[in-house]
Amino acid sequence: MVKKALVCGAGGFIGGHLVNRLKIEGYWVRGVDLKENEYGNGNADEFIIGDLRNPAVVANVTTSDLDEIYQLAADMGGAGFVFTGENDSSIMHNSALINLNVLEEAKQKNIQKIFYSSSACMYPEYNQLDPDSPKCSEDSAYPAAPDSEYGWEKLFSERLFLTYQRNHGIQVRVARFHNIFGPMGTWNGGREKAPAAICRKVAEAPDGGVIEIWGDGRQTRSFLIVDECVDGLRRLMESDFTGPVNIGSEEMISINDFAKMVIDISGKNLTIKNIPGPTGVRGRNSDNALIKEKLGWAPSQPLRKGVEETFDWITEQLAKNNKIAATAEEKILQHLNTMQAQVTAHGQGKKYVFLANNESTTALTQFAYGEFLPGENCAEHLHPTMEECFYFIKGSGIYIIDGIEFTITPGSFLRIPPGKLHSLMATGDKKLEFVYFGVATQ
Repeated sequence: MVKKALVCGAGGFIGGHLVNRLKIEGYWVRGVDLKENEYGNGNADEFIIGDLRNPAVVANVTTSDLDEIYQLAADMGGAGFVFTGENDSSIMHNSALINLNVLEEAKQKNIQKIFYSSSACMYPEYNQLDPDSPKCSEDSAYPAAPDSEYGWEKLFSERLFLTYQRNHGIQVRVARFHNIFGPMGTWNGGREKAPAAICRKVAEAPDGGVIEIWGDGRQTRSFLIVDECVDGLRRLMESDFTGPVNIGSEEMISINDFAKMVIDISGKNLTIKNIPGPTGVRGRNSDNALIKEKLGWAPSQPLRKGVEETFDWITEQLAKNNKIAATAEEKILQHLNTMQAQVTAHGQGKKYVFLANNESTTALTQFAYGEFLPGENCAEHLHPTMEECFYFIKGSGIYIIDGIEFTITPGSFLRIPPGKLHSLMATGDKKLEFVYFGVATQ
């Protein structure tokens, strides 16, 4: 009889890979997430767009014929998202609410088995102050002292899942993931993890250039390729061991040395510049003694092999984006040469003129031109719905894009996924002159 599984967070990085693994194993799979998988990495039999913070959505996707639930959905991101403190309330509220909803509905529908993806971020900071010898064995979790609210939420939710096992008889499996990376994951936009961010920086940098690394670069981590993460997850789910258990690599490396590895893979001659920025704990490394004891297995793939795969994939993504940008640039410049852009007074600056559904080219579907003075957010006026959208910045200067400062040179193109840009404004005494346009994929 075919097993049926629900994957919560199937639109995400690990979720997409898990869906594919379950399909290979012969499962019927329902996926649910706020969005479909960004890279088409997901072959669920049924995929539902839905917000798992809404109990009605969870009730709809959790049907009584399910054999298993995999709960990977969470509000998360890299160091720039987790450690600034600006997203703490959202992280705790959103993730906790999802877990509460999923567990309660699993109880109501009598689902027999559920997996929960915790994180190494729940380990106490005091055991991770020495970058050369961090302690992350499962029994070191208490006294609790995670270094982020993300970690505290993960610790709370571990306990939440275990209470549903004790009180309601649901078979629970809990894994603590350690820095999972690989192809088909977020690699830009601010929520990407360190491996993807560093691979992107190296791929973008010209030969002889410089890449920036947050902190002094001596902070250490271990990174696990996503295929081995999914393998460990499935082995845990098929076992009789509840956990929590680490799923991670024991191959620890400093962030600067990781960057050097990526630079070596690229074949470029690049310089590392360490700058202030969020870094998390000083050291973190998976301890795999327990998983070896309970499952007779532990990850074994060398880090470099996974980094090579990831770097090649991110390089391909950049090439695709550059090709799209080159086509878009040609179209927009053609359009500007044949049309007199008009601007009207708008406060201290000038309001954009918006031309929708332009018929002069099949590539140009939305277009706007305008000028805004410092502090004026032009992004709030624009609501992209296309598959690709860009901002062509005509003036140089420093701009704040969703709270992050960027130095932009004249003629810069910014690729923004639809719905991802919330704030774009200039700083200092520079005005922002921009051309905005969307490109429809034919």
